Amino acid sequence: MYLFYQNKCLLKYCKRKKGEREALVKLYLLCFYVINLLISYKIELITNSFRAKNGTT
Repeated sequence: MYLFYQNKCLLKYCKRKKGEREALVKLYLLCFYVINLLISYKIELITNSFRAKNGTT
């Protein structure tokens, strides 16, 4: 009976760990996405200002 209870706790712990890991991965992907958006936006701004300086559209 004790072993059964211990295994149940381990399963719960593993499930929780897995959930935490998935949450971390999601958070990491979200940050990565936001950084990519910012970088692409900055590049766009730089190219636009560069075009404006050269007088081309």
